[in-house]
Amino acid sequence: MRNSAAVFCALLAGAAGSFVARVLLARLAGPTQFGVYSLVLGWAVMLASIAELGFGPMVLRFVAEYEARRDYPHLRGVVLHATLVVGAAGLVGAIGVAWQSHRLSQDYAKAFLIGAPLVPLLGLLQLHKTMLMALKRPIAGVVIAQWLRYAIFVAAILVAGYGLGIQINSVSAVAAVVGVLAVVALTCYYLVTSSLPDGTYEVRPAYKTRDWFTVALPLFLVTMADRAFARSDVIIVGFFRQATEVGYYSAALALAATADLLMTAVTAVIAPDFARLYANGKVPELQHTVTKAARLMFATVLPFAVVLIIFGRPLLLLFGKSFSASRSALSLLALTYVVNGFTGPVGLLLSQTGGHSLFARVVVVTSALSLAIELWLVARYGITGAAAARLTGAVLRSVALSASALFKTGIMPTALGSMTNRLKVLHPAAEGPR
Repeated sequence: MRNSAAVFCALLAGAAGSFVARVLLARLAGPTQFGVYSLVLGWAVMLASIAELGFGPMVLRFVAEYEARRDYPHLRGVVLHATLVVGAAGLVGAIGVAWQSHRLSQDYAKAFLIGAPLVPLLGLLQLHKTMLMALKRPIAGVVIAQWLRYAIFVAAILVAGYGLGIQINSVSAVAAVVGVLAVVALTCYYLVTSSLPDGTYEVRPAYKTRDWFTVALPLFLVTMADRAFARSDVIIVGFFRQATEVGYYSAALALAATADLLMTAVTAVIAPDFARLYANGKVPELQHTVTKAARLMFATVLPFAVVLIIFGRPLLLLFGKSFSASRSALSLLALTYVVNGFTGPVGLLLSQTGGHSLFARVVVVTSALSLAIELWLVARYGITGAAAARLTGAVLRSVALSASALFKTGIMPTALGSMTNRLKVLHPAAEGPR
């Protein structure tokens, strides 16, 4: 609870910076330019997730395991190997974006060309933030990746837009993000290298490439399906609707996504413990940890969602008068996080307890179904349909993952974890890892 509160405070500071940055950009650039900016970031985040190749959740497991065993050769090897692979994949993605940018319309081409470096920068930043989580330094990772990142960005916008009178548009905003992320990504990598145990640098790195890829591949499918779906609504809205509506929807997402901080604060602290507890056969302790985490997530997300639903209109007016058009979408997005909060860290539970293959199958199937629903709803109902599709997808995935986790591990991964003992008859083998 104490560590989660500390992480949450750091996340909250970063979220405040992110929110202020979005409000400033929306007001200075207008909904159309803000929509172009959001599309560039949406594509960059999705491609960075692909470039990560599942190495993020993989290093979360192996870095924590090697550090606990004091297996310093493999600890050093997995850090170096993951950094090189993700950096190379991100560079390929950046070259692809730059190569294809000339095919786009004039409104988008320059912004996408300048934003190409975001792909490797975002991929490496996410990877190294995950390494800091595995090394039990989640607060440091959040401070660097969230607070420092947005503090510099907001300062740059204020100086350029208000101090120097520079016109802020999608191109200048994307260029500022690239510069800020370059500084933050390098800082985060330095923090990872300085956080490794001293003995790590006294040995030669050892590699278990096959083992790492065996775990990373299904998790890569999970990451690709999960984050692609998480950003697909912005991209699909951009395909069916004008950039102005993308700007409206991005504002609603920015408000609703603040609820995600509450869940991230909890998972950032407990993530390394899942694999350790399950490997040692401590199923009751694992159930207790999962249940407390889910209840904490749900209890904090629910009132926040109520505030968004009731006061959605005045909050959206912070972005500009016309942004209140996305009020219905905001309400549906808030309910999405209520569903996710009630379920708790179910995906993390599966990925860290040997259920990564099952996790991958469930996420890929539910993401495909959700994407089909999203295409239909966005085409008919615009941004409200996009939000409704996201809520539907959250319900589908939560039900499927909860059932999978229960029958795989014997753990009830929701706020109703106390029901596990009653369901043991359905899972008599749930007395330890298998």
